[in-house]
Formats: sequence, C-alpha cells, structure tokens
Amino acid sequence: MESAVDPLEKLRDIHLPLDPNWWPPAPGWWIILCLFMVIVVFLVRACVSAHRRRQAGLIAIKSLNEIEQGYKHNRNTQDTIRQLSVLLRRHALAVDHQKPVAGLGGDAWLQYLDQKSNGKKFSQGVGHSLITAPYRPDPTVDFAALFPLIRELFKTSRAPKDMKRSK
Repeated sequence: MESAVDPLEKLRDIHLPLDPNWWPPAPGWWIILCLFMVIVVFLVRACVSAHRRRQAGLIAIKSLNEIEQGYKHNRNTQDTIRQLSVLLRRHALAVDHQKPVAGLGGDAWLQYLDQKSNGKKFSQGVGHSLITAPYRPDPTVDFAALFPLIRELFKTSRAPKDMKRSK
C-alpha cells in the first residue's frame, strides 16, 4: 500500500520579519526634530534679548543714580542735562538696537521717549528740557521731576513686554 505523504510537511515554518532599525528615523521624526530646533533657537534668542534689556535697565539706573548724586554735589545743570541725554541715547541703542534711534533728534527723539514711557511727559512735560536746556545760557530744569521720569523709563524698558505698566 502506498503511504500517504502529507504535502504540508515539506513547507518551512513561519518566520517573522526582522525588527525595524531605529536609524534612519521616518520623515515625520525629522520634521518634529526640525520644529523642535526652531523652537529652541527662538526661545534662546528671546531669553538673550530679555536678559540684555534687563541688564541695560539695571546699568542705566545705576548710571542715573551716579548722575543724580553728581548733580546734588556740584549743581551743574548744563553738565547734568548733557549726561542725561547721553545716558538716554546709550540706553535706547542698547534696548532697541534694531531700530534707528541713533539718528533721532529734537521732537522725534522726545516722541520716541514718550512712546517708551507710555505718556507725553517728555514732549509736553519736564522731559522737554532735554532738548531745550543745552542751548540756553542759564537753564532752569526741574530735576526733582526729571530724574524719577527717566528712572521710570528705565524700569519699564527692562520689564518683560507683557508686564509693562500701562498709564
């Protein structure tokens, strides 16, 4: 008699495919990596910019205090106004280095300072003496109001944008 041969015995057993390699990653992972890098670069630049603004504000306030002490000691109005103008200009260049603040003068300069201080105290108030006092032989300047105005400008320019005080 003939023996029945099972045709399935000649087949090999099921074999599983190899596990997928982890490298190179799929295109979706490359996109996620690129987005992550863009976000990291943006955050680092924002943090560096905020740090520079804070440092510029702190340095400016320290310099303002020195100018104020110098004025209390020698009462030289012309020299004090000149020093305040230089300090304001240097601070503006440090904080807004991308805007053309170096070329501003006269009323445009005071309007820029008004914009930064959220008021009109530079163009229509005591700050107007910054552009008029240097050209007068014997100017009278209300330093009791000017020093706090400039100090407040420095404080608001170093605060984060969403925490600035509105007036």
